[in-house]
Amino acid sequence: MSDNTEKKKSLIEHIFDIFSGGGKNTEERQKKRMMKGLTDLLKRRQKYYQFSTHELQPSVAKFFFDIYLVMGPMKPFTQNLSKSEQIRSIVVEHYLSEDMREFIVELNSDTMVHRFDSVDLSEVKRTMKEKIEAIHASLQNRSISSLINITYAYICSLAEFSSFDFYSVLKKFDPGLPVANFEYKIEPKPVPASQLIDDLDDFLMVSIPILSGIDWDEIFDILKDYRNTEIVNRHSWKKMLQSITDMISTQTFESIIKVIRNDPNLQIKATITTVDIVGPYLKKLARNAKNLVQKIEQNQRRKNNEKIGRDLFAGADYGSALRQYTKQRNKEIFGESIEGYEATEMLSALVHFANIYVDRDIKKLLDRLILIGKWTKNSYYKDFSDSIQELLQNRVDILDFDGTLTEDSNYVVRLKSLVRAPSKDKSALNSLVLEINAKAFGLIRDANKNYTILARSLKSYIDDFKKKPASELVTNWDDVGKDLDRPLGRYMADLYTKVYQLIQMMQQYV
Repeated sequence: MSDNTEKKKSLIEHIFDIFSGGGKNTEERQKKRMMKGLTDLLKRRQKYYQFSTHELQPSVAKFFFDIYLVMGPMKPFTQNLSKSEQIRSIVVEHYLSEDMREFIVELNSDTMVHRFDSVDLSEVKRTMKEKIEAIHASLQNRSISSLINITYAYICSLAEFSSFDFYSVLKKFDPGLPVANFEYKIEPKPVPASQLIDDLDDFLMVSIPILSGIDWDEIFDILKDYRNTEIVNRHSWKKMLQSITDMISTQTFESIIKVIRNDPNLQIKATITTVDIVGPYLKKLARNAKNLVQKIEQNQRRKNNEKIGRDLFAGADYGSALRQYTKQRNKEIFGESIEGYEATEMLSALVHFANIYVDRDIKKLLDRLILIGKWTKNSYYKDFSDSIQELLQNRVDILDFDGTLTEDSNYVVRLKSLVRAPSKDKSALNSLVLEINAKAFGLIRDANKNYTILARSLKSYIDDFKKKPASELVTNWDDVGKDLDRPLGRYMADLYTKVYQLIQMMQQYV
């Protein structure tokens, strides 16, 4: 018979089988053959499964109890691992060099803030850039980033395996099993397989992903760094893994599941899922470096302001001009953990400066310029005069603002309520603090604008004074300077210096 004749016969038989139900019969015969194969396998594994009664035997309980003895004590150490931001950072940093890890530790502390408090800010930025780029280059190496991500994936798989309820499974074999008693001698009885079929399925799903060639010693080194203790007996862990590997390789549990569910084609697929933790880590690192540079800049400005303040006010306490918007009230309302009021010293310094210099020396100069000075144009002192009036009003506005923050004020009542609120969402508190500080910063910007006008006017008067007798603004500077406690040129230069110093202090806030 030719090949073509055989092919035609085979096709005819196939078509006949379809219309006669032969295909279905073939599938049923195949299923029976597969079920018989499963039956034969399980009859050789009667230590774990009694085919005649469809019961799981005490050896299954012994198998799970041996795992329970290893995993039970570990469970508290693996809870919430997949949610922990810290463990992700530790995994990434485990694969960095020692000097890189030291840099990151300092980056997340105040060490660098104080170390760089006198270093030029451009040098600080250059150093940060070099360090971050070196870490970025190291972690962008494909083999390193893949190793990091797979390591984290196995840690998550370990956490999921640890979360399996071994106690609940064992309780079905031995109802007398106490909770978390790892010295207990289990006395298991056979259990209908149907009662544990879902548990067996779940066990395979969580156990298969941890059975691979991964270096578990390295993972446990990482977890030791995270928890500051050994979370498992490593010898017992390796022995347990071998036991699970042997059980799964014999397909005992898989066969039981297929038999009980009468589905020999059932496939149990368990995979390990990897996520990218390197990318988010690098973004966070860049943010931290940026925040650190800002902290260093703020610290440098703060120290510079303290020095300027000491020089400007001759060592006097210029931070005591206000009663409510103060460092002390900040601590009373917010405690130590929240910054709260951000411009307490600057606002107080503005009031103090207005009291000491604007009200006295600067107004005195203005009066002499207007009453005695002979101006070529009266408009030449208008900006100077207007800025002084604005600054005196600014002092009133600051004191009024301070008065809105008394103990029984709406602001403080709301602040204290929000600080005490148990909710972790502090957005309402942050918004209110931002609103209060925005008003303070607005007052500082107003003062800065008018002190800048005042300083510019003073500078033009000093320059004109130096031109006498060919002055262009005031023609009788000598008359203006009569009876002052010091020469007029020095008088104006001293005022200009103090105003300039105050403007320098305000630059952190404008």
